[in-house]
Amino acid sequence: MIVTDRQKRILQILLENEDGISLAEVEKRLDTSRRTLYRELGLLRPELAKSGLELTNRKRHLQLTGPAEAVESLRGELKESRGQSEMKADERGNALAALLLLEDEPVKIVALAGRLGVSEATVQADLNAVAASLAKYQIELKRTKGLGVQVSGLESQRRRILNGILLSESNDYVFFAYLNQKDRAKSGNFFIDLLPKADLINCWQAVKTLLPVFSFETDYQLIELILLFAISLLRLRKGKSVEETAARPDSLKYQSYVYQIFARLDDSGAVLSRGEAVFLANRLQDYEDQQVPFADDDQEVFANLRIGQFIQDVSDQVHFDFGKNPAFTRRLQKHISALLQHSVKRLPNVRIETLSQLTMHFPKLYEAITAAWKLDFSEELNVAELQLLLLYFANEYGSRQPRRNLSALVIC
Repeated sequence: MIVTDRQKRILQILLENEDGISLAEVEKRLDTSRRTLYRELGLLRPELAKSGLELTNRKRHLQLTGPAEAVESLRGELKESRGQSEMKADERGNALAALLLLEDEPVKIVALAGRLGVSEATVQADLNAVAASLAKYQIELKRTKGLGVQVSGLESQRRRILNGILLSESNDYVFFAYLNQKDRAKSGNFFIDLLPKADLINCWQAVKTLLPVFSFETDYQLIELILLFAISLLRLRKGKSVEETAARPDSLKYQSYVYQIFARLDDSGAVLSRGEAVFLANRLQDYEDQQVPFADDDQEVFANLRIGQFIQDVSDQVHFDFGKNPAFTRRLQKHISALLQHSVKRLPNVRIETLSQLTMHFPKLYEAITAAWKLDFSEELNVAELQLLLLYFANEYGSRQPRRNLSALVIC
């Protein structure tokens, strides 16, 4: 079950109060309104019903009832779950666009509101911004009274936008950790979970066989390819193939790669048309100019998993999501990978005044980095090297905070 942080807290409160608790007390603990509480309960009820659990409201007292084993299962699930953070306006816009791009029939506003855990009025307001954004890519958003809302446009444009949204909202650590844990049904990331896990794993295994052919600078380029083929599978099963597209020079070589990948995918429900093959070949050809080769095996993936966990551990300690910015993640991955591979000269274990002053300005962040490094890596770093890591985190933290003055730090 994927729940928001607020829904998770509601369930935790109910589990802690088996005999029931007043609605007023729940409102107080959540610091929210009765209307919001009723909306959250309405979203939780159908999900709980799947496990035989029920939310009862008697004399304004709320209680969770059902089989004891189902209650204990929920308790364990919530303990493992991180909870899905409530989306901000831009994330909701991307979520709405992704949901509509995946559908070919009108979707009712109430259904979209339920998926996102917000009111219908919020969805209506967000759709205005979504319509304007999609129009820039020749995708039209149509609202039909009584039926709902849907998008229309070229399939190739639909694919490009959808791929871009899912990639921008994905975290490489979460993505690969999710695919590596076969018993994990959901990633907890709304966008990653829009695609079937079986398709993502299948495409990962198929794409990896061609890694020696391509050169990648980051894991995000690999994720982009995985998403590209996973979306293709999903759309082809619905009978939606890309329109005929002009092939680029040397396209036949890349079309052969596409056919090799689809042969390994072995999905009878996804019939590869020529237009689809050319479209995918053109996308593969975009990677030809990359300079740094991706690892031939999973070594780099797992190294980046460790780095991703390191970023997550620092984020948890200081309550600031450093994994939100893919560009920051890539920069830090490049720096730490170089340290681990000893491909760069390490800093001497001496006091560097500028870095020391930075430590004084961000003592808690420095402590979090030091603790997380010891937890996630066996390699030892001296104080100067840890302070240099602090520079990366402090710069990211500062760039996402309101600024009153402009400062610059130059290290040669």
